[in-house]
Amino acid sequence: MRFGVVIDAQAPDGVRAFAARAEALGFDSLWASDHPLISGVGCFSALTLAAGTTRAVRLGTCVACVYYWNPVVLARAAADVDRVSGGRLVLGLGRGDHPREFAWLGLRFPPARERARALAEALRIVRPLLAGETVTVEGQQFRAEGA
Repeated sequence: MRFGVVIDAQAPDGVRAFAARAEALGFDSLWASDHPLISGVGCFSALTLAAGTTRAVRLGTCVACVYYWNPVVLARAAADVDRVSGGRLVLGLGRGDHPREFAWLGLRFPPARERARALAEALRIVRPLLAGETVTVEGQQFRAEGA
């Protein structure tokens, strides 16, 4: 059995201290939520800070919302954290479930099925990019041309 913990810190120094303590306590993974207007540190920034403070714990997004990120930029951020951490990133992706946060970000909150289709579409971009492939996708929600 493995145990993980969600990073509970609102400032860079707090993220570092939390990550170091979690690893010292024997947690197997650290997870950062993707709530840009709620969390004090963005999920990819928090994981980068944790990567520099830890050596073995897996680092994951809990979960990165495909509506908050262009899929190409999301793949780049994930690849950067994975590289900085020596291959420890677990990329969790989601469709978003917080209508208020969508409103705060000026985004329309689509019905669940539409959000699920957008997640599938984002995966058609993110997954091959992370595998080092060139991607061209013309979707309903997302687009990438020769990325």
